[in-house]
Amino acid sequence: MKRRLFLEKVSLAAGIIAVPNIGLSSQLLEKDSKSKFIFHIGENSTQFKQVLEKVGGFHRSLVFLTDATEFDFSSGLNLDAALYKKDLNLTLQEVEEVLWVNSMIEDRPDYVKEYLINQRLGKKVGILGLDFESQFESFLEVIEKLDLKASFLKENQQCDQVFCLINIPENKKGEIALEKLARFSSAIDFFFVERADFPSNNLLALPNKDGRQVMLSINTKNDICCSNIEYVKNSIVSFISE
Repeated sequence: MKRRLFLEKVSLAAGIIAVPNIGLSSQLLEKDSKSKFIFHIGENSTQFKQVLEKVGGFHRSLVFLTDATEFDFSSGLNLDAALYKKDLNLTLQEVEEVLWVNSMIEDRPDYVKEYLINQRLGKKVGILGLDFESQFESFLEVIEKLDLKASFLKENQQCDQVFCLINIPENKKGEIALEKLARFSSAIDFFFVERADFPSNNLLALPNKDGRQVMLSINTKNDICCSNIEYVKNSIVSFISE
């Protein structure tokens, strides 16, 4: 179990650097009536089982899925956004009941959205999706196009922040550095990344193109835990992987 408290609250708008340290237990966090939570899960099938057990207690929560390969759609876990990949073999129920997003594929199926909008965190958040497996342009070209979509959400859809779900397959891990995700973008505030080669889940704060700090939540199949990100008053105060 890994617990980290961000001792200086990380306001994404202000761009304060995160300072991780030993933090609060999930039992204490669960009792905080002001807290809201984001659960980040992916390919590891045990992660969504843990979330299913917890999500009733964390009633003000969002659940993001960055790799649906092993996900049990009959589990009863409600997803706020799931990253769509072309190689998924989906049933009619999975097509109709899941909020799928992929912002960067051609011939997008009707049930897959270019973006989603969610207001559960008390602000208007645009959600984009990117599966690098289906991309054939250069890394820089892909991120520049994605960033334009994020700017559209802020300028035309009045989104306060933009989140992005990303899958980086093993065959492209050498080409795509996490630092570049942040450094080549300016309008995306929070990346939720599936990265198979990481030893454990993590939460990073990195500077973007304008020098502003943005957040990257890393999920990996090598970690049996799910990631819980706690918000209080629009600031991240803790990250728990358990």
